[in-house]
Amino acid sequence: MDRNQQALIDYFPLLQEWSVKAQPVPAHVVIHTDARRRTIRLDNLAIEFKQTAPSKLYWAGRPAMRIVQALRWLKDTLPTDRDRILAQLSVIPNDRRHGKALRDDLRAGIGTLPAWMQAIVRELLNVHTDRAATSRRQRPRATPTGAKRKPAAAHP
Repeated sequence: MDRNQQALIDYFPLLQEWSVKAQPVPAHVVIHTDARRRTIRLDNLAIEFKQTAPSKLYWAGRPAMRIVQALRWLKDTLPTDRDRILAQLSVIPNDRRHGKALRDDLRAGIGTLPAWMQAIVRELLNVHTDRAATSRRQRPRATPTGAKRKPAAAHP
């Protein structure tokens, strides 16, 4: 592919990367792209290049691309497995190394998502906000260097 072309993989390994249990690996992979390509066959695996609208390719190469694609792939299982899926996905935006970039990216692009996915992404972002607020409340307050804490008043 040329450097100016965008591609978005619609594929099971995105879920496996986060240990989300789902169906076995498909024998058909779809790569959404703004270029025209022919299907490639590797043994039993077919890789199809599907020309896709730029609005869907918004997430190509972005930090939260995998979260968006995983949600798209899991859409049909959400009615029966929503709590388990959200529990597993909610860990990702809280990752110490990449969490902030993922949260910022989801917030910036939330308007490009379909309504059903916007609700889930808001829920994932709220879970992070709730956890962050809880951890801030639980942290002991630091005292300035050299300052002494007042002793607790004795109760009779």
